[in-house]
Amino acid sequence: MSNNYPYNNDVVVEIDGRVHNRWKSYDIDSDFLIPADAFRFDLGVPSDSTVLPDFSGSEVKVRINGELVMTGIVDTTQHSISKNNRTYRLNGRDRASILVDCSAPITNVKGLTVLDAVKKLLNR
Repeated sequence: MSNNYPYNNDVVVEIDGRVHNRWKSYDIDSDFLIPADAFRFDLGVPSDSTVLPDFSGSEVKVRINGELVMTGIVDTTQHSISKNNRTYRLNGRDRASILVDCSAPITNVKGLTVLDAVKKLLNR
């Protein structure tokens, strides 16, 4: 990171090879104790833009001051309009989200018979 941390950082998102860096706001949630890091980017949309792309499922690279900080997938895109504002929002998580989404729930079967353990697992 550069010496201007935490201000004046160049936050860039690359989606399907296209670079975006003009954001109204953004949030990057990265924590060692959370299995899947998340991001949200809000961008103002010119009023003459009628068709907005749906980037859901697209691969994303997030860079701060040229340093790659996250590689992930766009989960959802949202478009909102109010009297004075129009916003397009990208929400996503890093690649660990695939493991989280596909993981089986942790179930304690210690001390149960095989039949009781199977019943407990099937009743979820």
